[in-house]
Amino acid sequence: MKIGILTLHRANNYRAALQCYALQETLLSLGHDVKIIDYRQPDTEMSYKAFSWRKIKQASGSFRALVKAFLYIIYSLIQQMGYNYFRNKYLHCTSLVHSAKEIPQQFDIYMIGSDQLWSIQCMGGNMDPIFFGQFPHPQNSKIMGYAISSNIISLKSIGVEKLNTFLDAFDCISLRESVICEWISTHTNFTVRQDIDPTMLYDIKRWDKLAGNKRPMKKRYILMYFLLPEQKSDAKKFAQKNGLTLVEVGKVAFSPTQFLSYVKHADYILGGSFHIAVFSVLLQKKFSIIKKNNDFDIRSAHLLKSLGLESRFINIQSLTDVDINASVNFTTAMKNIEVLKQDSMDYLLSIV
Repeated sequence: MKIGILTLHRANNYRAALQCYALQETLLSLGHDVKIIDYRQPDTEMSYKAFSWRKIKQASGSFRALVKAFLYIIYSLIQQMGYNYFRNKYLHCTSLVHSAKEIPQQFDIYMIGSDQLWSIQCMGGNMDPIFFGQFPHPQNSKIMGYAISSNIISLKSIGVEKLNTFLDAFDCISLRESVICEWISTHTNFTVRQDIDPTMLYDIKRWDKLAGNKRPMKKRYILMYFLLPEQKSDAKKFAQKNGLTLVEVGKVAFSPTQFLSYVKHADYILGGSFHIAVFSVLLQKKFSIIKKNNDFDIRSAHLLKSLGLESRFINIQSLTDVDINASVNFTTAMKNIEVLKQDSMDYLLSIV
């Protein structure tokens, strides 16, 4: 079976690259011919563009701002190189695609997922019809969703009428969070199912191998990822209290494999996103996920509840009460992952 995956593989962030890789490898393990459709999503390309004359012009009125802008360009170029290396080495991509009419026509199944493909915040405040199956494809081919993520704000913004029209393109729809499943089922004419993120389908030993055994730095450290600016001072105090260096992963890891390495070798992890929670569990690292207290907490809350790790989801004020040496019950969490994994694998086996 020939399968083409449509996702945000071009975003230079860890979650996008690793979930894409995991879905590709999972489908390959089932014996299929799998390609990532190399769709250059306009907002994604603009967001992660290393050099921008607009940014230079905006900073030209201040020498300090100009230096800062050039340092950011250098950082972005190094990051771009790291992600391009990962994509070239690990992802099997088609030729470039810039629009719906250029979508390759050789696939039996078009797999849309996972990541936040239905979140307008990831698409410059809009929705991308391609991620809703709005593109030409062979008559006998199928469009399938796998663990697509969104949020209620985005779904309301898109609107029920448009959703009903677009979802009709799918032969089967699979979403990642239960609250999104419930909203879609309640407000549209479609029945949807819930599945785990592809990163949890992939073999844990292979994640560990990809992370490598070499420590990325000699000092013992607490890894910080995706906290709000006002939360970082509390994170710094927490690290100082425990005699550890605080490392912000976005400032030191310039590729998905470097990200995995920093996660694997951390003494503790403070995160604010779904995927840092996933990899903390998969690599069995002590961690706390810090609440943002907004609509974006849905993903982490659902994940940790499904794994029996609700206690790891805390407000920043509660960080002072966290015992860094306290054990985490990963045994129950891993058993729960295996149950969820089997259900999702059964779904993939049934549709292909």
